[in-house]
Amino acid sequence: MVIKNMAIKVSIVIPMYNSENTIRRCLDSIFESFNNQIEIIVIDDCSTDNSSKIVSKEYGSVKLIKNYHNMGPSFSRNIGILKAQGEYVGFVDSDDFVAQDYCIKLLEYTFFDNDIIVYNFINRKRISKAFPSEKEKRILFFIENDLFGFTCNKLIKKELLIKNKIEFPISQNLCEDQKFYFDIFKITNDIRYVNYPLYNYVIHSNSLCHKKNSLIDYEIAYKQKKDFFYETNLIFTSNGFKIFSDFCIDFLFLINFQKDNIIYKDAMFLKKSISIKKKIKYFIKKLFNK
Repeated sequence: MVIKNMAIKVSIVIPMYNSENTIRRCLDSIFESFNNQIEIIVIDDCSTDNSSKIVSKEYGSVKLIKNYHNMGPSFSRNIGILKAQGEYVGFVDSDDFVAQDYCIKLLEYTFFDNDIIVYNFINRKRISKAFPSEKEKRILFFIENDLFGFTCNKLIKKELLIKNKIEFPISQNLCEDQKFYFDIFKITNDIRYVNYPLYNYVIHSNSLCHKKNSLIDYEIAYKQKKDFFYETNLIFTSNGFKIFSDFCIDFLFLINFQKDNIIYKDAMFLKKSISIKKKIKYFIKKLFNK
């Protein structure tokens, strides 16, 4: 008797560039709970090491796609979304790894049929607060608990992305993950949060938070967040206004208090709303910069 393969429920997209030292750990962790309802797509972005050979020779069930444009992870993720056959799309970075029951849990979550499923990180403290029902409070919950602007702790319905033409911005150098999820959270409140750790995010010295960006990069990322807070009415809530004010001062630190730009002007306007903790950090920074 021939048993037909079950329909693919989840496509896991992995952008890869020169990851020969980490790709085995990444894929092995996914295969701990892999089954035929899961599809793994690796997008090789012009690697010059043995990454591609490792995937093709050692992981026959992985769909390996060669991307010859060398345009970064956002471009690769967009290719993965288009190629995905699953009802849901999830993302894993080639230098990270996942929990032993990762695939089992992802398949479990798809039965709820939500547009977005958000889950926790392995290497972070478990969140004790209850997940709110109101859209504005839900978004603030993710932002406050540092779960919002990450690519790899979410499952998204592919149909939602294709229908609304949502993709990662390939020309943006900073917070492109954030922009992707701003576009998603603007159009749906069908979100499920699962307080369960599934993803291990590995921080490296060459990650974006350690790279130097231009003032223009920071202004673009800042304006996107500002627009999102206004378009979703978060700015008109007391907690939302407070969170945005603190975010503004954080970006002011990143641009090293440069003047004559939107971030500095907004920070000066919002100073009264900035938390005491941020104000102390602000004045210490100003003191030692003199």
